[in-house]
Amino acid sequence: MSFKQQLHRLLQKILFIWVRVESLPKDLSSYHQGDKPVLYVLAARGLSDLLVLEHMTRHQQLPDPLTPITLQGYRHHSVYSIASRNPLSDWILRQKKHSLMLEELIKALQQDDTTDINVIPVSVFWGRPIAKQRHWIKVLFSDTWEVAGRMRKFFTILINGRATTLIYSPAMSFRTLC
Repeated sequence: MSFKQQLHRLLQKILFIWVRVESLPKDLSSYHQGDKPVLYVLAARGLSDLLVLEHMTRHQQLPDPLTPITLQGYRHHSVYSIASRNPLSDWILRQKKHSLMLEELIKALQQDDTTDINVIPVSVFWGRPIAKQRHWIKVLFSDTWEVAGRMRKFFTILINGRATTLIYSPAMSFRTLC
């Protein structure tokens, strides 16, 4: 086990002292097909979301998100975030996100017609929907507010961590998306 995996396990133990996660759908048997690599797509970029995904995939016997995908000499993690690294500056400069990872995966699939990747979109929701909240402090730190710093994320997990939901969307073929 690498240092990064050991660190993530330690952080998961600390996080899951408080956090309780419900995973949807309950039956995930169709999500891993054979020996195709899996690419998890997260809506938000953040260590806490990745730790929840890692923990739940291990318990549900799905491929580990930190396992690298190696195709045609390209090697990348099995997690992709659609969120930008620098959302404010990208918005100000009107820059679109450019992903070297996706570009290289597309090249690898173009070079070999027999390989494919399962793409599984995943969402982590911290707390219940705002409409179901009964206290203003929980609404203030709800996960639906887009801009959040590390301190705000800490309080979101602290206040809403007991009602965390991980939702897997149906797996898709990467080839059909290209």
